[in-house]
Amino acid sequence: MQLRTELWRHVIRQQFPLVPALSDTVHSTQGSSYDKACVEYYDGMENKMVYVGFSRVRTLAGLYISESTRGHGSKRAQGAGAASAPKLFNHPRLNKKYERLAKEKERLRSKPIEPWWAPLEDRPDPGLRVVYRNVQSLNAHHQDVTLGDVFMKAGVLLLAETWLRPGQQVELGRGMTEVARCDSPALQGSAAGGVAEYSKLPMCQDQVISPLPLVEAASARQGDILLVAVMYCHPKAQQEHILEALDALLSSAPARTTILAADFNTDMQSAGGRQITAALEARGLTSSSNRSVPTTYNSTTIDVMFSTAPEMTVTQYQSYYSSHIPMVADI
Repeated sequence: MQLRTELWRHVIRQQFPLVPALSDTVHSTQGSSYDKACVEYYDGMENKMVYVGFSRVRTLAGLYISESTRGHGSKRAQGAGAASAPKLFNHPRLNKKYERLAKEKERLRSKPIEPWWAPLEDRPDPGLRVVYRNVQSLNAHHQDVTLGDVFMKAGVLLLAETWLRPGQQVELGRGMTEVARCDSPALQGSAAGGVAEYSKLPMCQDQVISPLPLVEAASARQGDILLVAVMYCHPKAQQEHILEALDALLSSAPARTTILAADFNTDMQSAGGRQITAALEARGLTSSSNRSVPTTYNSTTIDVMFSTAPEMTVTQYQSYYSSHIPMVADI
């Protein structure tokens, strides 16, 4: 545009700060999450619709509610000439068909269900807690371990099937320090297997059993006060190699308290399991866990804890990412 004048022309443009936006139905937003959302609310909106619509935002600060004229119909038309005061949000009326459900929810809130393992959340003080866990890949389940208070409040944490290779370092934090470790040899062609010990106590590595085929074991000690060992036997491990590993693992100077946790991959009710039990009892270690109770969700008893402390109690914990059930030992 050409202006044949010597005067300056000033042009001012005014507009609302509009940006592209998304409009969607409550039904189609199920499963979605937004930083900000404006939900159109109307009086006839059902309970479940309110829940789905209002729970799409990640934080309460991102939720905006607009009042809809739907559901008012002729009532609004009759009073159209009068200025209406803004209404506060009213929770939708409960549909009668959901009254029984609401009563049941109130009953459950008044009588919360406490899982059988809830007492394990409180660690006995004073006392020593040793937790054994077949983790089936420490890298894959690192967060599952570190977020579990039962695991991280223990004094000593014993892990089997860590699936680590030499050089891989895994920190747990919260005062847990790696004190002993035995990885599955590379010549076996798979990282499956391996054991590790983490401790909050001042302990040092004592024994590492790696030359034996299909058996990994390690132990750590606190002077002559405490010796803690963990072992993993692959499914095809030979019985003589298991017994040889036990002899080597427990061959050092005895401690006042010795604890062994192992996944023998042998039914402890079988002849092989009874032979292992007899070998450990000859060294003064007795089974602190009930060998008739399954230690996996496959109804097998292959994970056991032995100890020289007769006062040690072993309680099973819960597991949701491994077929092996963790064990919590308290002294």
